[in-house]
Amino acid sequence: MSKLAPDDVLTVLSDITLPDGSTLTKSPVFTGLVVRDDHVAFAIDASLHDAYQNNPGLLAPVRAAADAALKRDKRVGRATVVLTGGPSSNPIPAPAAKPNPDPKPKQIIAVGSGKGGVGKSTVAVNLAVGLARLGKSVGLLDADVYGPSVQHLLGLTGDPRADGDKITPMDAFGIKAMTMGLLVD
Repeated sequence: MSKLAPDDVLTVLSDITLPDGSTLTKSPVFTGLVVRDDHVAFAIDASLHDAYQNNPGLLAPVRAAADAALKRDKRVGRATVVLTGGPSSNPIPAPAAKPNPDPKPKQIIAVGSGKGGVGKSTVAVNLAVGLARLGKSVGLLDADVYGPSVQHLLGLTGDPRADGDKITPMDAFGIKAMTMGLLVD
């Protein structure tokens, strides 16, 4: 049996179309393809296409079709197809702001890896939102210049505000967040 390559996956998924008629693999919603041995993983991110941002459920049949197509290919041992993005159906209220007399953070958690596409941003966002839900004061900095994604995961849009010579982080899900994705085009 031949080794599975990303181009093979693109071929397997080439006939899958979105509700708007476009091809899944040529759409901006198709993101994060990783092929390792016989495991294929990627995301369908509804927040990356205007037509699906407010209704990611429209892409659920597309996710199911992609998963089924991959499972039919004998070279694929395991497929992970994740549908993500869109507005939260259960928004998390921001906790009441507590004045911090000491502007220095008490704890710093760094999320990193020597490999791309392994979920660092997803882990960082989930840690930050989870800590915020516990009532902690949380800030998140996405310094990835090659593929920032925190703005998509948190639904951040628009330009950050400048306050003198400082940039004011944006609020999302009870955390203060800044990402290179909001600073570069």
